[in-house]
Amino acid sequence: IIAAIYITKGYPSAFLFVSKVFEDQVDFQKLVNQVDNFKSALLEFTQAEKMSLPDYKVISESGPGHDKVFEIMVYVDNKELGVGHGRSKKIAEQAAAKVALKTLGVR
Repeated sequence: IIAAIYITKGYPSAFLFVSKVFEDQVDFQKLVNQVDNFKSALLEFTQAEKMSLPDYKVISESGPGHDKVFEIMVYVDNKELGVGHGRSKKIAEQAAAKVALKTLGVR
C-alpha cells in the first residue's frame, strides 16, 4: 500500500500515511535520534570537544582466515578509551567506539 501511495502521490503523501498509521506504535523522534554509527558519534564528539581524532588499532586477531575475530582498541588523546571485538575490523571498531562513548559519558 505504501509503495502504491508513493508511486501515485509521491513522498509527502506516503510519509503522511505512514505517520498517521503508525504514530501510536512508533516514537519517530526517538527513531530519528537513535545512534547506530558509534564511530561517527565518537568523531563528532571529539571534534566538538577539541580532542584528538579517534585512532583505531588492531590489538589482536584470532581464528582461521575465514573466521577471524578482531580485537580493536580506540585511543583519543593517546588514552585507551574502549576495546571492541568483531568478525570484521569494521564491526570491532564500532564496538570499540560504543565503549569509548560510554567511557566519556556521552551515551
